Amino acid sequence: MHTRAGKPASGDTSATSPPQASGPKASLLIGGLLAVAALVGGGYYAMKPKPAPTPPPVVAKVETPPAPPAKPETAPAPPATPPAPPPAAQVKPFSPLDEIDRLFQQRSRDYSVAVEVEQAQVRIGRDRLRFRLRSNKPGYLYVLMVGTDKQHFYKIFPNAVDAKNRIDAGKELALPRPGWIMVSDGPPGADQFVAIVSEQPRDFADSGLVAVDPFAEFPFEAAAQLAASHTTGQSPFIGKVKCPDGAATCSDAYGAAVFTIEEVESAGAPARAKPRSSQKSRQSAVEDAPAPQSRARQSAASLPADGRPPGQSIEDYVRNQNRPAPPRAPTPARNDYVAPGIPGGSGYPVPGVPRIPGY
Repeated sequence: MHTRAGKPASGDTSATSPPQASGPKASLLIGGLLAVAALVGGGYYAMKPKPAPTPPPVVAKVETPPAPPAKPETAPAPPATPPAPPPAAQVKPFSPLDEIDRLFQQRSRDYSVAVEVEQAQVRIGRDRLRFRLRSNKPGYLYVLMVGTDKQHFYKIFPNAVDAKNRIDAGKELALPRPGWIMVSDGPPGADQFVAIVSEQPRDFADSGLVAVDPFAEFPFEAAAQLAASHTTGQSPFIGKVKCPDGAATCSDAYGAAVFTIEEVESAGAPARAKPRSSQKSRQSAVEDAPAPQSRARQSAASLPADGRPPGQSIEDYVRNQNRPAPPRAPTPARNDYVAPGIPGGSGYPVPGVPRIPGY
């Protein structure tokens, strides 16, 4: 019998389709598969990393500055007052003692000037002022003094009676020398001195010196003005050096020493007014001054104003005064008597200045 290949008939499926589960078994199988798939999917979702949360957008906050408060209306400021000028520097009053110290401080240390006073304290109206000087270098000696009243400033050496002021090195010079003396005349206080030994002679013409025989004085007001105009540099009261002939410049060096002599009231001394009258006699001058024996004694009223006999020059009178005289008996004290040979016998009556009886 011959056979022919061909499609099976559509109605006959028993030969090709697998057998299908039937009933409740098929439902359980499908449900199990779905449960497994759900578990697998959930685990995957749980294990999948979560994306970072997106931060919310930042909104910039713009702060509006508060409006400045309204300025109150003010009246216009008054014009500025110029600053007050600084107070003027106080000028120290002039003191001759400051100039004495200034002269001493400006000395050359190459010089050694020593002074020895005979009496550091003298009695007014009785004692004389004497001192001795010595210098390690030769030169020219000048002695300035401020009186006890601190208002009189003098150059007492050289003077009109004794002008030779050369001093040798190491040689002692005693002042006053014969021909003039200084007697304490008050008021009580200390006389301040400065002794200057200059290498060259000095000219005091520009220092304002005024002759008050036999000394020379720096008038107080003129001296104050001179000191105010020379606050720096060398003291104007030292004078200017006089160089040798033909020399344009020379040494301005000098040495100096300062010393003091105190004047005190004499116990038991008669009371007297200050200043003394130039017409009164000086008892100390009467007792100590030499006089030629041949000269007749004269009263103070008979002598000229400066004490010289009529017609006699000062030079002759000083020369006669220096002549040695033989010893004579002391003359009794007389207020109206002046010994011969003593010019004036009363000295120079300026408060605070040791007088020089006999000139």
